[in-house]
Amino acid sequence: MRHLHYKDTALFQKFGESAYNNLWLLVNLIQTTRTVNLNKLKQEVGGLIERKNGKVTNSQSHYKRLTRFFENFGDNEDFFLEAARILVQLLAKKGGRLLILDGTKWDKGSDNIHYLMLSIVIRGVSIPIYFVDLQKAGASSQEERISFIERVLEQLNLKGMTVMGDREYIGLDWFKSLINNGLGFIIRTRKGDYESTYSEAKGKSYDKSWQKCLTKKKVIGKRLILNGLSLMMLFSPNKDPNAKEPVLVIVTTWRNKKEAAQTYSERWKIERMFRHMKTDGFNLEDNNLGSEGRRSLLTMLVCIAYAVAVRKVLDAKVQSTMVTRKNGTIHARESVFQMGMSLVAFHRRTMNSHSRFAKDSYVIYSSIG
Repeated sequence: MRHLHYKDTALFQKFGESAYNNLWLLVNLIQTTRTVNLNKLKQEVGGLIERKNGKVTNSQSHYKRLTRFFENFGDNEDFFLEAARILVQLLAKKGGRLLILDGTKWDKGSDNIHYLMLSIVIRGVSIPIYFVDLQKAGASSQEERISFIERVLEQLNLKGMTVMGDREYIGLDWFKSLINNGLGFIIRTRKGDYESTYSEAKGKSYDKSWQKCLTKKKVIGKRLILNGLSLMMLFSPNKDPNAKEPVLVIVTTWRNKKEAAQTYSERWKIERMFRHMKTDGFNLEDNNLGSEGRRSLLTMLVCIAYAVAVRKVLDAKVQSTMVTRKNGTIHARESVFQMGMSLVAFHRRTMNSHSRFAKDSYVIYSSIG
């Protein structure tokens, strides 16, 4: 495995050292302040950069430095793509064959922000790798998802991986697109979706399979043909005792019903990721930059900040303490993200400058696999 110098990044070569350093400065600021509000970030700039000739610059000049970065690169798609490659390179050689697709949205004034985001599960942690702002309040269409996944695959080699998604992410054209692009999938459906096709296939009817799963508390299912695709539809007991729906109905390319049902339980981890990126982490919803491009670039920096924190834990091979709750369930006392933020804070304090921290902590590898 060949380790490369940070100057070998395409972003450094195309846009220069200043752009590269300011990208990492912003990543560090986001981790330090746990917000994306530039007015709050500017207060910490002086603590992360070296003073020149002993002079101390004021926060307003720091603010101009930050805003100039987004003025220069916020609407530059090539810069965004190179930042995305840095994000993926941070996760290189860490393994992971499961992908999760989900969305997070909120209103910002008159703007509808709706990030359709793809994450990769590495050692039980969901980490963002790519996203697009759909700029609307409603659910994504099949056409939007197909366009999104094709764009992702133009940038990243994800073939052979499996995409997991909730009930919002169904559709026969969408399923076919995933298969044609070399991706498997495990996707939950709404109760009643594809019911007639299931019942017409050899074996128990849809209703009888659903009921058997409910009473026997085991995975039930069979293969069927949907739009010319040979897929498995399965019914799995919902392990959440508070769930309104006691049975999960899943469509998948996988052949092993039990393995597919067990693997789908990993999907919820993207919800924790969103929580860390928003209310319990970097306050992503405080992103108030004007254009879609600038907002997306700032969101990409949040994704990089998140990946750096997780990678610190993976590199250190730190294990979280497990605790047993009153209901008997076992959970980690502290999430991998929060553990990573503690490690990042330690390195930030012991480095002489932000530049040294960024360049020493970032090593490029050849691929994500």
